[in-house]
Amino acid sequence: MEFIRLGGRYFIYPLAALYYLLRLRNKYDVIIDAGNGIPFFTPLYIRNIPILLLIHHVHQEIFFTQLKFPFSWIARTLEAKVMPPVYRNIPIVCVSKSTKKDIMKYKIKRKNDIYIIKNGIDTTKYFPVKNMKKKYITYLGRLRKYKSIDTFLRAIPLLLDEYRDMKFLVAGHGDDLTRLKKIAEKLNISNKVKFTGKVSDKKKIDLIRKSHMLVNPSQIEGWGITVLEANACQVPVIGADSNGLREAIKNGRTGLLFKHGDYRDLADKSIKLLREKRLLTKYSINSYNYAKLFSTEKSAEQFIRLFKSIRK
Repeated sequence: MEFIRLGGRYFIYPLAALYYLLRLRNKYDVIIDAGNGIPFFTPLYIRNIPILLLIHHVHQEIFFTQLKFPFSWIARTLEAKVMPPVYRNIPIVCVSKSTKKDIMKYKIKRKNDIYIIKNGIDTTKYFPVKNMKKKYITYLGRLRKYKSIDTFLRAIPLLLDEYRDMKFLVAGHGDDLTRLKKIAEKLNISNKVKFTGKVSDKKKIDLIRKSHMLVNPSQIEGWGITVLEANACQVPVIGADSNGLREAIKNGRTGLLFKHGDYRDLADKSIKLLREKRLLTKYSINSYNYAKLFSTEKSAEQFIRLFKSIRK
């Protein structure tokens, strides 16, 4: 596998098209166009090769929080108005029922041309370790405004009222770091929450295993791969009741859902699990068994079958 990195947030799209036309044309059997809010519009310059559009989640609402006007308006228009005609004859792969529902809601694609292939995890890397000492309540992922990590920070003072010695981690990197650190200072919890920055896969797995639970307060997820990674390590997740997460977390079985943006509800659900050890153990075991249903091999097999069908 070869990785080719080009441009930045805005110039990646024209540079990718130019690079493909000059260096990569007709060298591949299938093109996967990653629609991370704005896709690469490959049908405009790629001919006679099957294309799949991969969408983790629709970005219509996120553009408002992540981009300033007029870029937010331009991005929303490209996703909701320009994408549909360009990808009219291109099948779409998404990772959850929530994403499929949003794709149809915004009329990006018809129902019968959308395939769901859920995320998989590598169980040779993500697995529980016996007698691991638990230290943290952890957020793990990108630091973006729509991830609503400030909700987690605002819940921490309430958790400290009950568990004075608890430690908290925000593991990951992103453009919301400065704002989040200022919020931590204002809440007077800078000495209780550690911002780790970007961590290696090995370090990430170690932090998951040392956590009582993971927290995912995001406004939206395609699925929430960190949920499965935590579950595979026998760690339950408390997440916002939002698209993607309400599928990845089986509420009352593998973890708990709280009202998005409600830090008091998040604190209450976290305290509930910490107090009720039997419940925490039950969710830990259930989440581990649930994660076994998702593997990279299974996801790869589904993709291969789809590749074969579109090449006929």
